[in-house]
Amino acid sequence: MHEPIRWYRDLVVWQRAMDLIDSVTQVCRKLDRADRFVYETQIRRAALSVASGIAEGHERNHIAEYRQLLFVAKGSLAETETGLISIQRNCDIDEALLQICFAQSTETRLMLYRLAKVLKQKGPRGGP
Repeated sequence: MHEPIRWYRDLVVWQRAMDLIDSVTQVCRKLDRADRFVYETQIRRAALSVASGIAEGHERNHIAEYRQLLFVAKGSLAETETGLISIQRNCDIDEALLQICFAQSTETRLMLYRLAKVLKQKGPRGGP
């Protein structure tokens, strides 16, 4: 049986988004100085926005607000992936590390989609 969801830290999707932050940070630390200057701030902020959107949405009082913040998190996820793709295309970086990021991103996206779908079925106030 699953543990009850008491706060956002209990959400597996939030935990996966935090894992993505860690992996993106590792990628950025492997970049040379010039590339790091270009990518690090933007891509790490985008990854942080994914987890932050999930957390903020969970703490909102209305399901519609929660869902909206999940869609914002999906947008931040797309921004994170775009940065990773640019790094992949333009920088000398370990491909295996990037593939970990892409796998985590895909998993997080699917979880965001499923959570938004479940919330839609609950209705605007969270009831059946």
